[in-house]
Amino acid sequence: MRFFNSLFLQAVCLTALLGSTQAHAQIEPVPEDPAFDKARAQAVQYEFGAFTGAAGITIRYAKSTVEAAQGTVVISAGRTEGFFKYREMTAHFNDAGYSVWIPDHRGQGASDRLFGHCNDTWDAQCEIGYIDNFQYYIDDLKTFIDDHVQIQGELVIAAHSMGGGIASGYLLQNPNGPVAGAVMSSPMHGLRSAGLIRFGSWVLRLFGQDSQYLPGSGPHNPEGSGVVHSEGECCSRSVQRKQFVGREELEYFADALGRPSVGLGGVSPRWLRLSVEATEEIVSNAARASQPILILSAGEESLVSNDQQTAFCTTAPNCQRVEISGALHELYIESDEYRNQALTCVDEFLKALTVSGTQTSRCIDPEALGL
Repeated sequence: MRFFNSLFLQAVCLTALLGSTQAHAQIEPVPEDPAFDKARAQAVQYEFGAFTGAAGITIRYAKSTVEAAQGTVVISAGRTEGFFKYREMTAHFNDAGYSVWIPDHRGQGASDRLFGHCNDTWDAQCEIGYIDNFQYYIDDLKTFIDDHVQIQGELVIAAHSMGGGIASGYLLQNPNGPVAGAVMSSPMHGLRSAGLIRFGSWVLRLFGQDSQYLPGSGPHNPEGSGVVHSEGECCSRSVQRKQFVGREELEYFADALGRPSVGLGGVSPRWLRLSVEATEEIVSNAARASQPILILSAGEESLVSNDQQTAFCTTAPNCQRVEISGALHELYIESDEYRNQALTCVDEFLKALTVSGTQTSRCIDPEALGL
């Protein structure tokens, strides 16, 4: 067993993860971002709710609505994340006149973890990134949109990373649903080194490790950034934003909700395998996603596959992909230089979908988006 664990760790972790560190060896953290308004983000006061998702799992959500909103944004968050990460983005959307609704995906954030004892006893297993069936993510999002979101104006999905894969699955399965379009930052349309991941997770499954931490990973580190995707150099240069969402907000919402933690640690082999399989199917069926879709790709991506984003967008009939040169994976908590570019694209896309009249565009291509 040790041999196979070592093989997987070297082939996948070193190739897929440490390889990206070499590519970013010269990246310097940005200690201060002038556009980061911590007080405005903290002024967002969420209202909370819950519903029963697929297979009886409780899904918790947050909302921040505005009167006479010109549109509604549903945020589909990435892996490890929850609504604790998105108060700065919620403030941005609210200030622009959009109501915001955010479900925490099953197994992470404030939603139920997928190991039954975690509702009574919290231990390290409760922070494993695990999924029983990737389709359940999509089913939960559909239930949330159909039965719980109070839509004002046009409904737009703003998705990030894993949430982009989930949103893409929702769009291609619901081409006539209520969603007018989607903007996706660094969407998980495929993982880097997918072949190695498939092989390694298959080996670990044979040895009974399918629902355990991937060798070399573990629970989230409360002394670190707290959000796995925001640690180190791989994903964001912004020291302030990583500290805010990965430490302060994570602790604040755990206390506010009376939960032991809203953090998540490393993935399980099962999560990796099912994610690879699901995203391959999503990309192969992208032609069924007829809604306008804007994909924002990070030029210095190290976690998800930009090539698969391109493949998805080439096949989807009303899709535009914009690459933000030099940006890291976490576009919404990147340093101002890159985040501001992403927000310009997001704002133009939302206006094109929700505000009548001709708009001046620096980012989007209305014709490519079918607008």
